Amino acid sequence: RLPQSVFAEENLISIIRKAVFSAQTARPEIKIMQRLPETPVVMLCDASQLGQALLNLLKNASEALEQSATKEIVVSLEVTAKTLTLRVEDSGPGFPPDKIESLMQPYVTTRAKGTGLGLAIVKRTVEEHKGSLTLSNREEGGARVTAVFPRT
Repeated sequence: RLPQSVFAEENLISIIRKAVFSAQTARPEIKIMQRLPETPVVMLCDASQLGQALLNLLKNASEALEQSATKEIVVSLEVTAKTLTLRVEDSGPGFPPDKIESLMQPYVTTRAKGTGLGLAIVKRTVEEHKGSLTLSNREEGGARVTAVFPRT
């Protein structure tokens, strides 16, 4: 069970930067690029849970890059009047097309040592923040995870 969410106004940029710093420290051989707005982006959220969800996505992306020649992850945040769109993209092999629809279900995994809980927890966290989570493959290769949140 996940802990009860504690919502407060938080700077989403700070949450993203902390998660990227942790991921970069754990895997210095992987280049993590950040495409973020220059100014703070305030969101009503549970900073701990959102940060943990992002860290999980970065860990998944890092693991996907283990067999790839190019080891790059891009974290981006797009802000519009109505939405906040957070993306994590990697240069790995992408999601298996036959499993992409089921990967956010509990206990579904493509990894030998995976539990299949990571994306399910990320999805639940995003939904608790009134957002939606989608998985897709990039045309140029690699995976894309997109979380869209309403502006509050």
